[in-house]
Amino acid sequence: MIFCLLLLAAMPVENLPSVAVLPLVQGQYDASALAARAGELYEVAGRFRYIDISGHPSYEGDPGSLLYRLREIAASTGVDAFMVLDVGSPSYDSGTSQDGDSLFARRLTTIEVAARFYTSDAVLLGSIRETMRTEIPSPSPQALAISGVEIIVARSLLEIFPLELTFHVGQGPVFDLPAGTDDGLRKGMIFSMVARSMGVPQTRTEYEGLHSRGILQITGVTAGSSTGRLITGRLVEGSLVTAVESSSPANVFLQYTAVPVEIVPGSGLEGDDARTGRVMNQVELGGWTSRWGLAFGGALVSAVLPRMSTIGVRGSAGARIPVSSPALALRLEAGVETNFLIQDTRVDTVSASANTVMFAATAGAGVEWLFSSHLGLQGTAAASISSKADSWSLQDWRGYNRDALPAEIYYSEVKPRGISGRLGLFYMVF
Repeated sequence: MIFCLLLLAAMPVENLPSVAVLPLVQGQYDASALAARAGELYEVAGRFRYIDISGHPSYEGDPGSLLYRLREIAASTGVDAFMVLDVGSPSYDSGTSQDGDSLFARRLTTIEVAARFYTSDAVLLGSIRETMRTEIPSPSPQALAISGVEIIVARSLLEIFPLELTFHVGQGPVFDLPAGTDDGLRKGMIFSMVARSMGVPQTRTEYEGLHSRGILQITGVTAGSSTGRLITGRLVEGSLVTAVESSSPANVFLQYTAVPVEIVPGSGLEGDDARTGRVMNQVELGGWTSRWGLAFGGALVSAVLPRMSTIGVRGSAGARIPVSSPALALRLEAGVETNFLIQDTRVDTVSASANTVMFAATAGAGVEWLFSSHLGLQGTAAASISSKADSWSLQDWRGYNRDALPAEIYYSEVKPRGISGRLGLFYMVF
């Protein structure tokens, strides 16, 4: 609690809380380099001052006296928090792998990197562990350990030392916060907000203020102040809220897509089987990052036509732009999609299915509407440039793979048209 109060205080940079690193590593590592790298990353984050304690008499000693040593170091150096770093000995797993007709030796190197975090009173705040692996020909245990330290520092800023601040809510949807770069804030940070009560509500306005909660992203920052936009939730003007740094929210979605397709039917077909235009019904399950600005996502897709089905994957990147924050947002995206198509065959002398692969480049513009704090509707108009499915593979009665003949399949050619529409539900995870 004392350490959290230190983070809450608005202080100039030179008065930021201090952190020290005490490495407990084996002889094959450069302990000072590991500690220096961790300290460098904490300082770059703008949250801490790094104090080098390598010259302190209690820097080395019996592991059983660790807590006493931490209190002694804190008393003489003024350290506010400790990272006790433990790097295990590397383990090796040798084997062989095959690449075509060649065999080559491989060597998997594994290192366990762990850190425990303490206050200046040697009270345990938490711990983080990472398992680092590599198969490079001549792995460096030191480089692998440094990579593990970098990951642990990044995780600790969210899991052990989340930035926390309290402020009164002004008029939105863009809000002013009484903290800036001097307090460790950076543009793009995400905060979870919840109402804070100073006692039993005395008025209806105070009672309504207790309903304030949501997700906010920092959109602008100066040395002593910043601005943030509400991504989801509701903040009551005049209420007191506490904001705690958190990871970025994400959308998990399930949607239906109508994909018009042009068809060249197999030879000799009549009636409904000979239609040259259809709408392929496609279901998509995927996810997107939900912060304002650059976003990434992807989806698993599955579609059906009479006597044919597809399964594929799409990856996308784009931007999420607030229209009426937090309820309404515009999403622009572009990506690539790969689909595996399977259709029935028409004769008994070949296998029951013919298959092919189709590729596409896609782009879309859509709207997201949050009708609750988590659940929303999304709709997208999409355009694509796609290859056509005009070469189908099958297996004949002798077990040989070959191209299908027009008389053996229902669809000689399938090509999606350039425009499609998507509609579905999404759930915001935060």
